Amino acid sequence: MLKHLFKKQKVETIRFYFSCDDLPIFNFHKIMETSDYSYLVVGWNEYDKLTIDRDKAVEKWGQIYNDYCKLTSNNKAIAYYRNSQRLLFLETRQEVCGKTLVQMAMRDMRPEMFLKYIEVLRSFDIPYSTDEKNLRDMEDAVMFLKASKNNIELLRHEIKTMVETGEHIPFEKELVSVEQALGRNEVDPRKTSVKKWVYMIEEIKRMAENQMKQKNKIR
Repeated sequence: MLKHLFKKQKVETIRFYFSCDDLPIFNFHKIMETSDYSYLVVGWNEYDKLTIDRDKAVEKWGQIYNDYCKLTSNNKAIAYYRNSQRLLFLETRQEVCGKTLVQMAMRDMRPEMFLKYIEVLRSFDIPYSTDEKNLRDMEDAVMFLKASKNNIELLRHEIKTMVETGEHIPFEKELVSVEQALGRNEVDPRKTSVKKWVYMIEEIKRMAENQMKQKNKIR
């Protein structure tokens, strides 16, 4: 059932996007929404399964994300995506670790295999103090998961509220607004870099401010 979590795979030699200068805004939003670092890989077609060096991907994403924060002051969007990423992690942990604990409780397995299941729990920040089958540790892990359900519900509510109140605009809707504001039939998000996108948004804001000033003068 969880063999794929334990199987060692060969890491391919790949090339990552290096900054907001070359990372497409489409890929940026996909990473923000899904935490799938495959979108950092140059030339990835979104269909092929990739095995990447996660540590290098996280490091590269951190650099790009920091650059984005310097470029923009859109704190509401950043908060939305942070909540979305946190929710995705918690929901994945709930599902994977819940099934893992059921297997640990029901199956009779060798100590070395049981330890691998413990390592799965720890990879999701689930506390497990010993390296063997321990009823108290398993009960604590179950209680930890149950307690995190409250965080999941709170995040779901917060994200829903941000969408309903207009604090967050879905990327596709924002893309349409950009096209209309700039008078372009189509802006290709797969070919538009993050930096260029930020500058386009800034230009739209500047245009809107100038229009407002002109209207005020006429009055």
